[in-house]
Amino acid sequence: MSRIFRVLSPLAVLAATLPSVASAQNDGYPTFRPGLWEYSRSSVNAPPGAKPFTMRECEDPGKTMREQAEKMRKQGCKISPPKQSGKTFTFGAVCNSPSNKMTTKSVLMRESDSAHAVMIESEGTMGGQAMKSSEVLTAKRIGECPKK
Repeated sequence: MSRIFRVLSPLAVLAATLPSVASAQNDGYPTFRPGLWEYSRSSVNAPPGAKPFTMRECEDPGKTMREQAEKMRKQGCKISPPKQSGKTFTFGAVCNSPSNKMTTKSVLMRESDSAHAVMIESEGTMGGQAMKSSEVLTAKRIGECPKK
């Protein structure tokens, strides 16, 4: 799993991973160009310990989104498929486990196959603690992946 998803709050992960107007897999999820991506997060009212950050990751965001959604489904989360209106995708998730009960709504604005922004609203309990957060994740492709 990419580092970006280890830094985000658990359901912000879903929002970051669920956002091409046309999908090669025709599953409603957008596609993006693989390469070196820069992610920035800012919070309106973040969960405890969440800090603004910017990081870079070499990946295919569309592929990572689908993989993360599938992983969350296997963990028992109910994930609503993206609903598209123009360049806006709306989706959500409900995850219930003994220690976490979270509902997330995300709105992704796709600028192109190389840039998007996601507004993520989460509410529920994490580790028995009530939480409510609003975050904005922006992502842009900044180039090709470095040669290994």
